Parts: sequence; structure tokens; C-alpha cells
Amino acid sequence: MERIARHDDRALGELYDRYATAAYSLAVRMLADASAAEDVVQDTFLRVWRNAGTYQQSRGTVRSWLLATAHHRAVDALRERRRLATLDAVVEAATEAGPSSDVAGDALRALDNESLRETLALLPRDQREAIELA
Repeated sequence: MERIARHDDRALGELYDRYATAAYSLAVRMLADASAAEDVVQDTFLRVWRNAGTYQQSRGTVRSWLLATAHHRAVDALRERRRLATLDAVVEAATEAGPSSDVAGDALRALDNESLRETLALLPRDQREAIELA
């Protein structure tokens, strides 16, 4: 990691050879899409290249740090996929409703609702239930 932090591209190549398959396997399991998993692996190693100096050996192995990064990138890809699906559904519904509907307003409301659901999901169950009941 020290060599990568100094922008040694050979060190990045060695790290890639060692962990790319594990990162890809994790991403493809999460996304069920080979192309999206390849994008996650590419983004993961780009982030490793840019943030190698932030790695702290005392907090875990390079493997766990790299796979955690891949996991976070895959979660982001899933969220983006959901956002796009929601937006597509809103646009389709608005198109069916006719030209007088507020497509942009409907799309923004749908995205706000999705963001709110994701934020609520992060709360502990008792806090989330209290908000939902209110």
C-alpha cells in the first residue's frame, strides 16, 4: 500500500492480480450483473489508487479494506439502479397520463421519497417505527 500511495503502478498491478477476482465475485453476487460488477471493480481499484495513503494496517488487512471498498461501490450501484428504475417508472406513468401532467415534479417527488426511504432504513428499528407512526 505504501508503494501504491507513492503511485507505483506495478504495485497496483500486483494488488489487482491478487484481489480483483475476489472483488469481482463480491460485486457480481451483489449486483447479479457482470458488466456492472466489472465497473465496480474498476472503480474500486481507482479509489485504492487515489486513497492508498488512507489505508491503516491497524484497522485491518488490505484484503478486507479493498473488499469493503468494493462492497460500498456495489451498494452505491444498487442505489443508483433503484433511483433510475424509480425515475423510469415515474416518466412512464406521466407519459401514459398525458401531456398535462407535471413529469418533472413527479420525478423529483419520487426521488425524494426514495431518498427518504433509504435514510429511514439507516435508523435503528425503534426510531424508524416512531417516525413512521408519527
